[in-house]
Amino acid sequence: MLVVQASLAVPKGGRKLNSKKAETLVNEVARSVLLSASRLTKQRLSRLSQSKRFKDSGKRRGEDRRKERFERERLLEEMATDRRRRWQKANPGAGGYRPSGHRMRSPNNC
Repeated sequence: MLVVQASLAVPKGGRKLNSKKAETLVNEVARSVLLSASRLTKQRLSRLSQSKRFKDSGKRRGEDRRKERFERERLLEEMATDRRRRWQKANPGAGGYRPSGHRMRSPNNC
């Protein structure tokens, strides 16, 4: 809540204003100051909230990207281990046969 109080100061020897006009003038000045202050406060608050929303959206976007990347890498690793497991199951004799190279020298190996 904002309270604004305004007073009219008339200098000594100055011309006196009509009391109704003086009251209207003081009320309008007070109202104008009140509206300006409240508008500035609203603008400041909206800027702050917009800034916070922008920061949060960037933060959330980064978190989502990191989660997606982590999930993708995890799935790739799972697929690789699964592929290796299936290959070893389907080919149990793999790696057992290693030619020595002597067969390549033999002329009967054609």
